[in-house]
This record gives sequence, structure tokens and C-alpha cells, in this order.
Amino acid sequence: QTTGMVTVDDFLSSDLQEPADADQHYTENLVRLPGMGMAYIPVQAKPREIDRATLSLSPDDVAYWAPHSTFKFHPANDDVFGEIAAAVPDAKFVLISWGKGWLIPEQIQARLTTAMAKAGADPRGRIRVLESPLSASEYQGMIRACDVLLDSPEWSGGNTAWEAWDHGLPSVCWPGPMLRGRHAYGSMRL
Repeated sequence: QTTGMVTVDDFLSSDLQEPADADQHYTENLVRLPGMGMAYIPVQAKPREIDRATLSLSPDDVAYWAPHSTFKFHPANDDVFGEIAAAVPDAKFVLISWGKGWLIPEQIQARLTTAMAKAGADPRGRIRVLESPLSASEYQGMIRACDVLLDSPEWSGGNTAWEAWDHGLPSVCWPGPMLRGRHAYGSMRL
């Protein structure tokens, strides 16, 4: 988390997001400020209505919205998808393909499919990958078409969480060991 620069004396951060042992993560003096240290401005785009059937989602499916940049899908967390799929038989996962230069969606799908099978869940048809870019209206509509935001554990979605909550979408998140994995958690604490 540190800049590691000897010319920086203090690191200003959010007390709501930092773990108890955060001082150990910085070479600078950590200054814990109250609140989040950010202001969320809701997207002004009118959500496009998305028919869940176009995503092969039935009314009984529980659609987990996981629109994170693909580099946030760390292999160490693949089992989370498997555990959810095993515990929620109608769980479906909606991801976004963020284009060239990112992990290939097929690689992520293969990893998540393996994790689901390992957890004893049938992986067939459980993952939906949307092609990017989505317009702001399409993105907002996708939030509304899903049931739950699934935060990424290692690199939490700050803006992603606020956008989901702006549409009333509940979320599943858990604090990571460092600041970057605690954005949604800190916001929920607020």
C-alpha cells in the first residue's frame, strides 16, 4: 500500500477502509481520516431495460453481478464462485469482458468452471460474459437486471459498489487484508 518513497512523510487514508494493522503496510506515517475520502456522484444515464431472458436468466435464477476488471479475478478466489454455486443451485454469474489486454474471458470461465465442479456444483450455463464496451445506460440496466453484487476480494470495487447500491442492489463483500481489498467494506461501514 505504501508509496515506498523516502520523500513522502505521511499517507492520508480512510479510517473506515484501513485494517487494524494498517500501519505495518506503510513506510510513511499513516494518517487515518474519518469517512471515505471520496464523494460519489451518481451516473445520470437512464438505465436501459434489460430482459433477463436475453441473458438466459430465468425468473428463479439468482444473478450475481461481478462486472470487475478481469485482473481482479485472482485465482486464489475462484473457490468463492464454486462455494456460492454449490450453496445456491440457481446462482448465475454475470461478468464483463473488458477487451484486449486483459485476461481472456475464456480463461476466467475455465477457472470458475473448474472451481464449481470441484465444489460439487454443475457449472454448465452458470457464467454469462457480456462483451464490452457497454454504454452507461446498458451498464446501469445490467445492474438492475441482476440480484446481488459480488465484490472482488483482493481488489474491491469502490465505484462498482456505489453504482450497484444506487440501484438498490444488495452486495456480498468481505474485507481483504489491505486497503485495496476494503473499499466496498468501508463504504458499507459508513
